[in-house]
Amino acid sequence: MDVKRLDQVARKLIANIPRREAVRMLAGGLSATLATRFGASEVAAGDCRKRGLPCTRGGQCCNAKKTACREFPTATCDTLSGRRCCGLEGAPCKNELGRNHCDCCDGLYCSGVTGTGVCQEDPS
Repeated sequence: MDVKRLDQVARKLIANIPRREAVRMLAGGLSATLATRFGASEVAAGDCRKRGLPCTRGGQCCNAKKTACREFPTATCDTLSGRRCCGLEGAPCKNELGRNHCDCCDGLYCSGVTGTGVCQEDPS
């Protein structure tokens, strides 16, 4: 397709769109392209899901490097069900009465007796 033909097609596509809307659409497309190209996170930081909340994929969970989206109940947490965000090994966790190590993914325990701990394989 030559340049003149491409220009005609583009003009017909945006003929009924206000200029501001066209610029907004172009900026949105460019932003999405750049985010995809440079590996931006799937979810904006303010939109991420905290541990214990339902999820469908790991990219939805806050702190994606230390969390995952896994199936519950698990051997260490029988109070949750379905796919939930949980901490991987080394992730900080809350070891509080009644939480039953539910901040951590299956097979991991929240260290310490009470308060803040770390997800680990050893239940101590």
